[in-house]
Amino acid sequence: MGIDPVVLRANLYNEPKGYSRTPRYGYIFRSAADTTIVLDENEVRMMSAFRTAFRALSVYDSDVLRDMKMSGEALERMEQVLPWKSVPMLFAEGYDFALMYYSLNRQDRFHALVERLKPVFAADTARGGVAQNPYIYGQMLELYDMSKQYPEELDLLEYVSKFRPDDPSIRSRIDTVKAAMKRNEAVPAN
Repeated sequence: MGIDPVVLRANLYNEPKGYSRTPRYGYIFRSAADTTIVLDENEVRMMSAFRTAFRALSVYDSDVLRDMKMSGEALERMEQVLPWKSVPMLFAEGYDFALMYYSLNRQDRFHALVERLKPVFAADTARGGVAQNPYIYGQMLELYDMSKQYPEELDLLEYVSKFRPDDPSIRSRIDTVKAAMKRNEAVPAN
């Protein structure tokens, strides 16, 4: 992985006080959690870059160190200093974090994030439909499936099938979801 985990962890967990004439590790997230402050586009992108750093550290902890506790702590720290309500996530970002919470068995965070992503998904898809970004539909379908929200998954599959009426994989998936709804169980991924 292309990070220095020691330096990255020091930067993300330390918030230096005052000024210094010598280098110190740490970022100052002073106003990032304040919902009364309006962030411009540049600041939102910078916060997204910080989230990418937290994600990289969390992935390093879980995949390289095999330390799920530390991986979860990195995500907790991110939520503490860059909460969703003050710094909204793009859908793709939220999708990645939802998968991370799921893999860490943090079901409460996973389900909360899926709920927060629903309006983001609706807004993103309202702008361009299936042709704009077909991957976003697959990602939302996956989140609905993982969270066992079968009625929503079925509605989205029916919507997508209008654009691809001859696609047998969509029809098959619809049938699989309907069967799972009857049994109320997880649907196997394609």
